[in-house]
Amino acid sequence: MNWIENLYFKTQNYFYSVFRYNFILGTRTSFAPNTLPKATPFLHQVICFADNNIAQQPTDKLPKSFDQKWPSDDSADAKILNSFRWTADQKAGSKDRDFVENLKKIITNWNALYGTWHPVLWRSDILGERVGHLIRVHGLVCYDSPPKFQNDFYAALFRQAKYLQHVSEQKINNWQCFLTHWGRILSTFAFIELRKSRPHALTKLELDIERYILPDGGHPSRNPAISLLLLTILCDIRDLFIYFGEQPPNKLLSGIDRLVPFIKGFRHGDGGFALFNCNDARNSNLINKILDVSGVKARALKNARYTGFSRLRAGQSNVLFDTGATVNLYLRDGQQSSALAFEFSNGNNRLICNCGRRMGKPSLDWNRALESSAAHSTIILGDQNIGPIHNTSHNRNDYQGNRLVEATHDGYLKRFGVTIARSLYLDPSGHDLRGEDQIFGRSKTYFVTRFHVHPDVKILSTESGRSAILKPARGHTWKFECNFPLNLEQSVYFGDGILRRSTMIVLNGDLNAPKTKINWRLTAKKDS
Repeated sequence: MNWIENLYFKTQNYFYSVFRYNFILGTRTSFAPNTLPKATPFLHQVICFADNNIAQQPTDKLPKSFDQKWPSDDSADAKILNSFRWTADQKAGSKDRDFVENLKKIITNWNALYGTWHPVLWRSDILGERVGHLIRVHGLVCYDSPPKFQNDFYAALFRQAKYLQHVSEQKINNWQCFLTHWGRILSTFAFIELRKSRPHALTKLELDIERYILPDGGHPSRNPAISLLLLTILCDIRDLFIYFGEQPPNKLLSGIDRLVPFIKGFRHGDGGFALFNCNDARNSNLINKILDVSGVKARALKNARYTGFSRLRAGQSNVLFDTGATVNLYLRDGQQSSALAFEFSNGNNRLICNCGRRMGKPSLDWNRALESSAAHSTIILGDQNIGPIHNTSHNRNDYQGNRLVEATHDGYLKRFGVTIARSLYLDPSGHDLRGEDQIFGRSKTYFVTRFHVHPDVKILSTESGRSAILKPARGHTWKFECNFPLNLEQSVYFGDGILRRSTMIVLNGDLNAPKTKINWRLTAKKDS
């Protein structure tokens, strides 16, 4: 189908550029937009968190002026600028008149240069976000403005909103389409002329809710930051319906109800997300605020079977366990390199973790390293990445406070002829975590099991060579024991977005027996 899609987009580009699609869209609107309720707090921060994995846009990215060098490519910086995401800084927008005047100049110049169709800047996700943000600030920029500015602003905004109603969501990924839906539905509430388009817009939204919010509340990317963004967008749309005295669609409410337990289940005791699938550990306050806005009081999900995660909680301890995701219709875009990885925390202390994701200037080498299986606390063979995974099994047993989860995957079956299983047990006190890793089948390669230790935890090996002492800054001291010789090696941690040096426990060995079993245990010893 690729050649058909390419032909479609080439024809589309030709039509829009040659036949002046701007004329068909019209050049004016009869009415200024309706006043909408305030946006869900921190929406722009959540978009940045999901899109760039940062909670707030750096101040040096905010535009100071507009000139011919304003980027119009598909880069991350261009997307941020041309989506007008930066206008959502409510503090600056409400108190700084210089900001408002500068914003008016930028909008005027932007409309003069890009107010007609553009193959990148009018792409559905960028357009949807831009329309949504400009609708939110229209009262701010048009207040006490000359009539010409108001007429030009509303005409350009309406033209984009009208085009947004029928633009294709192709060529974007499976979460950016929700930015399209957000701007599309906001515009049907803002412009009376577009009200008749709302049923069709809602139908498209509901189809994507069913397609991309899995039954357990996860997203095909397996990234909880994206689930948080979808929750924020759906809550904002829900509040629009309520503000105008209409009943929110049931499928929209169902999507919110599914998302909240999944998001809660992906958090450690410090409130941040576990470090799976290009995530970071910050933004606990942001997560709390969005969950409060949702109004859903559901408990944290224990077993996300469709997304491939399980949560073990006892006492003050939390274990987040990647039970593996197969190459199927739901999770074809999800990362598999972290299969059977886990993270362990006690209270606010993270002890065993994954490496996280580097922020700042993009680096292909760092991205590859941090997305690799070696950057996760899991079992790998021959220092090669896990996957593709075609079959997994996942069993959970909870009895009288005891938690046991068993999982397997075949991510190495084709290359090495073996399958891997990991079982995690947590006792009712949360002070005894036991693991059993099994590799079924002989192979000429070797296994490596890594346990990445959080940089705030001091670690010392013992004389036996098969145990180590883990000392957090506060709280319990923990003892790690295993049935293989262990080594302490250097690691890195990007849970805060920046590089921190850390240590990892490494076990390795050959696969000469029909079944190789690695047993290990992590127990709390005493308060420090």
